[in-house]
Amino acid sequence: MQFNMYHHYTVDEHLLRAVGNLAELEAQRLIKELPLASEIVPSIANRKALFLALFLHDIAKGRVEDHSRAGVEVARSLCPRLGLTEAETETVAWLVETHLIMSDTAQRRDLGDTATSRPSPSACRPLNASKCFL
Repeated sequence: MQFNMYHHYTVDEHLLRAVGNLAELEAQRLIKELPLASEIVPSIANRKALFLALFLHDIAKGRVEDHSRAGVEVARSLCPRLGLTEAETETVAWLVETHLIMSDTAQRRDLGDTATSRPSPSACRPLNASKCFL
């Protein structure tokens, strides 16, 4: 089990808590604690893809290969079976694949440096998908 600032729970509990927190944001119950996220979440056009990506982001933990890459394969297999479009499936896969960028940035970069807020071109997607990191 991985333990750090964001992973003090087992993977299953971590995933369920993360989805629960997003549900709280969507219900506007965290406006005081998380005002920016509370403002952004309603503007995300496809929150179904966001919820599923959040639920799947650590689904491949414990495998030999990189869990982000392995999670992409799970997402690409599972999403169409759940009725997501090809575009939605690719959004979920991208969010699963790149979810460690946020964690790495928060833990290893100087958040006061303006260069930190400029993502690399390889990490960028359409604005709506990128909002999901907030």
